[in-house]
Amino acid sequence: MENKPMYEVGELVHYGSESCYVIEITESVLCGSGRFCGYIYDLGYIKNESPEFRGVKEDDLSKSCPIPLTNNDNVNHPSHYTDGNIEVIDYIEDKGLSYHLGNAVKYISRAGKKNVDKYVEDLEKAVWYINREIERFKSLK
Repeated sequence: MENKPMYEVGELVHYGSESCYVIEITESVLCGSGRFCGYIYDLGYIKNESPEFRGVKEDDLSKSCPIPLTNNDNVNHPSHYTDGNIEVIDYIEDKGLSYHLGNAVKYISRAGKKNVDKYVEDLEKAVWYINREIERFKSLK
């Protein structure tokens, strides 16, 4: 029987507390007495980009779910904004950020968490709001 990797290049996997894509499957691993033990993976946050984590054992990975499915309140406390020590809206309000800067912080904070396939789109939206704030500020002069 042929041993095949559990995960494929481009597949989203869970590694510790991170959700990452398989960038490359680098080698298979043999245990004592030449017995097959699994594969070694390189992982990254963005498909087809340089890996962030190299040499990760197959046993350290699991199928990914980028947002926890339990204890999620999508209206009052969405998990893609509450995964750190402070909720994003609390930070924005505490700093007194403008609408545009608050949205930029929001999109940066949730990049790839609400929908991992929209990581770059979330960052582009943040840039859009920052550029809008720059233009607004320049017009005040």
